[in-house]
Amino acid sequence: MEYIGDSKYNPDHTPDSKFTSPEYSSDSKMTPDQCDPWTRSIEEHLRNVIEDLKKAQKDHERLSEDNERYDAYLRLPSLLLPCIYGAIIPVLSDNRLSTVVSTTGFVMTGMCTITCSYFQFQSKAKDHSIFANKHSEIIREIEGELIKRKEFRTNADVFCTYLRLKIDNLTSSRP
Repeated sequence: MEYIGDSKYNPDHTPDSKFTSPEYSSDSKMTPDQCDPWTRSIEEHLRNVIEDLKKAQKDHERLSEDNERYDAYLRLPSLLLPCIYGAIIPVLSDNRLSTVVSTTGFVMTGMCTITCSYFQFQSKAKDHSIFANKHSEIIREIEGELIKRKEFRTNADVFCTYLRLKIDNLTSSRP
């Protein structure tokens, strides 16, 4: 059984003739649509997505480094203050000043430890690092798809939908 779309009934029919018509040309001002084939506009859109993902990746990397730095700034005094005050207090044991020094050291150590525990800088740093890696993974997927020849790529609508779901999932669960 032959179909109306077969070349026998329509000699001008080519499998992708609708994609080569002027309304689907890559020079048109169409926004990327999920129904489009791999066109320049979709490729440009994906390159813009890559740039946005790279920016988000750098932001997460920066936040990860900042949180690691904050954690180090607060944990280091928590470790050093007891050692320093442990050495000072026996020297001042005869002096009334020893109670003030020991209390100050105890309070400062407690404040640093509580601040570190409350803000959870280490877990935030880890979360941001994980999200930077997830952004990098999506970037590699897009670049891997764009580097292929068009006939070997996943269908544009399938790939764009997959990316949209992946990016939406990433965005909704970010720290």
